[in-house]
Amino acid sequence: MLSGRLLKVFGCVIDTANDGSVAVDALKMNVGKYDLVFMDIMMPKLDGISATSLIRQFDDMTPIISVTSNSLPSEILTYYSSGMNDVLPKPFTRDGLYNILEREQLAARLRAHFPPSPVHNLHVSRERVDAPTLSATSLRF
Repeated sequence: MLSGRLLKVFGCVIDTANDGSVAVDALKMNVGKYDLVFMDIMMPKLDGISATSLIRQFDDMTPIISVTSNSLPSEILTYYSSGMNDVLPKPFTRDGLYNILEREQLAARLRAHFPPSPVHNLHVSRERVDAPTLSATSLRF
């Protein structure tokens, strides 16, 4: 699993699930444990879209990133509609994976330090972060 090796190179601790139902069970038994989920769309027993929809019934905060070679605009819309937060198209590069990690780390920091309020004029949602004065490309973690 190339992505697992790259995630370890980036210093991530990972758990893997071989099918969608195992992924749902892992998240259900460990709500709040995971900072990020990379969800393959094509999996045995339960596909990534269905698994994400089930996860969103009990966990609406953990970012879920679609990992797929199916990245037509209509397919991406389906992924977002199921509750996924972003898409990492296959084949992906080390930089593509790193950019996802960087964006999600920024989003997590914003959620922790700037809860949504009119005072901060900041809107944080599962799908995106609107912060006009911040540039993710200029931040280094």
